[in-house]
Amino acid sequence: MADYIYNEFPNEPEDNENFFDDKPKRSADEIAHRRNNTLLIVVSAFFATLLILFVLLGTIVINKIDGKLSGKSSVDSLIFSSPSEQTPSFTPPSEEASTPQGGEFESISEVVYSVKDSVVEIKTTFNSKSASAGSGVIIGSYKLDGVNAGYYVVTNAHVIQDDNGNTSSNIVIKTTDGKEYAVSSVRGIDSYGDIAVLMINTKDSLTGARFGNSNSLVLGQEVIAIGNPLGELGGSISNGIISALDREIEIDGNVYNLLQTNAAINAGNSGGGLFNMKGELIGIVNAKSAGLGIEGIGFAIPSNDAKAIVEDIIEFGYAKGRPFLGITVSTISDTLSLNSYVYVHDLTKGYNDNNLQVQDIILSMNGVDVHTLNDFRAVLSKTKPGDTISAEIKRGNEYITVNIAVYEKLS
Repeated sequence: MADYIYNEFPNEPEDNENFFDDKPKRSADEIAHRRNNTLLIVVSAFFATLLILFVLLGTIVINKIDGKLSGKSSVDSLIFSSPSEQTPSFTPPSEEASTPQGGEFESISEVVYSVKDSVVEIKTTFNSKSASAGSGVIIGSYKLDGVNAGYYVVTNAHVIQDDNGNTSSNIVIKTTDGKEYAVSSVRGIDSYGDIAVLMINTKDSLTGARFGNSNSLVLGQEVIAIGNPLGELGGSISNGIISALDREIEIDGNVYNLLQTNAAINAGNSGGGLFNMKGELIGIVNAKSAGLGIEGIGFAIPSNDAKAIVEDIIEFGYAKGRPFLGITVSTISDTLSLNSYVYVHDLTKGYNDNNLQVQDIILSMNGVDVHTLNDFRAVLSKTKPGDTISAEIKRGNEYITVNIAVYEKLS
């Protein structure tokens, strides 16, 4: 948790005998009488405070016991039946929901008023051992069996997954009015595009954001970021401009082409919205440049890219066209050379199990040396289903070259 201090103006000194030179002097009896009165007041206040504390402590204990006995949860979750196996429909917000007359809003405050309720806080826990927080954006409602059932929320894949790719066991969404909703289902995750789509079942009326056209953005255009920085400042707003339109960066082995902005982006902003002056969602915030003295370099997934992934996930449950090798890899370190290597930890039947074996060490892929999982992912992210990767591997004491087929990831 971040440290905070009150920004209060220093108090002036009180009861300083020498504060004013012309202040009348008190007699010894007056001073002694005043000290006795002060001591009496302090003692009385001390015992009154103890009494209040005992009452409050008793109330808290009773409430906790009552909550446990009644099975009450601290999360006010308005959850109904889980979604059926059928594909839920998708209804985006209407054109009128976020578009002002005449095109653009006149001020940032008008944009914020229009879209702020579409941005939510996201809290995750992983097997009750660790927790994290991020942001998300409500992008529309869905129906099941023709009846309004809930809402879709888009966020980053890395917000709801840990470093090993495990999805959170408990995801809670908090809206701007303070209500919390347990995520009923993760519709799909695309780790390559860093996008995940969540579902919340509720009859409440929630505000959704409307996707804008990121291809129409220009350098220097004003934008507004809304998110949950530090995981505890939900609904925070920062503004800036578009600094770059197609910045290629690599994060954990995944290569992205992102919008760059100088709007303040901090940990916890991931998954939040980047909006234009029309109140349209033109980016999903997902990264910043970290380092001492580095400020004003934030990144967002362009809305056109995010929208295409979201539409695939909603329709199919996954993003189409993503590469899949059918192998699980891990790393091993050589204590003598201090080098690390990637090796095949497991194989999926029917996917490259005819030319790879468990314990094969992958030395290079398509001519690129592979020492870490990020190296492996970086090469894989540049391929597509139907491609073939030429890999040099070490099997026992033998060095051989094999062709690894690239399939489509279906989940």
